[in-house]
Amino acid sequence: MRLFILMLILMLIGSCNNQNHDLSEIVTQFPDADSIKVIDISTIPIREITNISGISMGIEYIPLEKGSSSKIDVIDKIVTTEGRLYVGTLNEVFCYDKEGHFICNASRGNKNFKEPEDIIYDFDVSSDDSILAILSNKKILVFSNTGAEFNYLRTINLKEPFPSKISFVPDSYNILISLIPSRGSERSLSIIINPNGDTLTLKPNFYRFIKHDKISYGNVEEIVHYKTDNCLCFKEEFSDTVFYFDNQSLEYKPRLILDTQGKTIKRWMRGNSPLKNSYDSVYSVQRIFEVSRYFVYSFEISTEGSYSVLLDKVTNESFKIDLHNGLTDDITGGPDLYLNICSDGKFYSWMSSVSLHNHLKEEKFMRSDLTRKEQLKDILSPKNEHQNPVLIVITPKEMDI
Repeated sequence: MRLFILMLILMLIGSCNNQNHDLSEIVTQFPDADSIKVIDISTIPIREITNISGISMGIEYIPLEKGSSSKIDVIDKIVTTEGRLYVGTLNEVFCYDKEGHFICNASRGNKNFKEPEDIIYDFDVSSDDSILAILSNKKILVFSNTGAEFNYLRTINLKEPFPSKISFVPDSYNILISLIPSRGSERSLSIIINPNGDTLTLKPNFYRFIKHDKISYGNVEEIVHYKTDNCLCFKEEFSDTVFYFDNQSLEYKPRLILDTQGKTIKRWMRGNSPLKNSYDSVYSVQRIFEVSRYFVYSFEISTEGSYSVLLDKVTNESFKIDLHNGLTDDITGGPDLYLNICSDGKFYSWMSSVSLHNHLKEEKFMRSDLTRKEQLKDILSPKNEHQNPVLIVITPKEMDI
């Protein structure tokens, strides 16, 4: 999939003559910058969290119903609302109820998708469940959600440079579209549009750069979107600052800083400058989750590898998360868990039904004395062994626990 993939984009464009801008130009726009929380990510915690019970109040396993119109091979993204689960793949978006019963889908089989170029790059659903937006090849497809089916509304045709991620602003139908800074000349990397495709506001790009050849590089995972506390937050490449969009004032405001101590990727590296080999290590933040009690961020150090860190807001303690082995499910006795997605205040993981059933046959699971393991066995009946992936919902501890 797209996770942790460096995208190579070949564009036959000439060098641009845009003037570079310093970080100070951004800071001066925000008089409250001193009050913004700063997290030093250059210091990696020594302590490691290993058991899911350390951060979770409970685990729920949801088998996703499989039918002629709801076959899922690989999950790319999950979005949840108060009453629905939305599961995205490269070519379809499926809608389920909270028990995993299939409701409807939007797919490349729809007349508004054209094989084979219309891969789904991203999607999101409005807070009230009424609008589905799918980012595809050079366009955004907008559907209404009746509760029983998706009805096509319109196509928003996009102009170059094309965005790579989209998200609805909570409690509105406005959409944030984000671009990879691959050309160096982009006027904006973060733009708010309405469902008709009209631009409402944009955040100026202060990180333009001069290209030294015609090959452009961009990392889609360095465009980070996440929602928390009814707020849409985002982080752009080249910047350590996480912003949020104020839908009342239509302003972009700083929320926090993930301080790399100056080791974030530089513009001249993307511009293929002759200096591009004169650095040791680069930090690349690739994922951010935030719930009421925990703040989780994942990043890559070019000379070392990937790390994931969990910050407990109550105790102000930080812990490493083992990205290779995951977190031990010491609540239900299930397989090791990974915090793959965060939506609507909960963490989500998943695995194939075959792998999960194989886990139930392992001696370690059979001999465990966890009282809740029987619940897991009851949910996963033999008839579901070769079905869709099983969704794993991890409910985090609250602030007072």
